[in-house]
Amino acid sequence: MRSVGQGLEGLKTFCGIIGLNPPVSKNAYEKICTRISAVSKSLATESMKKAAVDEVTSADSTDISLSGDETWKSRGHTSQREIYNCTSI
Repeated sequence: MRSVGQGLEGLKTFCGIIGLNPPVSKNAYEKICTRISAVSKSLATESMKKAAVDEVTSADSTDISLSGDETWKSRGHTSQREIYNCTSI
């Protein structure tokens, strides 16, 4: 639920609507989110490293450029949710 911006309260509402038992406690929820965040970052980093190595290998050069676009959840740069899209390599 956190990934869609709803958090624990949204999860409680969702569980209530579909007739499930209440979800985990706030403390457990925060621990789960922290772990998911760490694993997601690790997987993303490893995936990007592998993609970079693959590109260097296929181009037989380290002279590679990248073009992309990014967006934030809210105006300004106060949001902690940023999306970056690689449009070409």
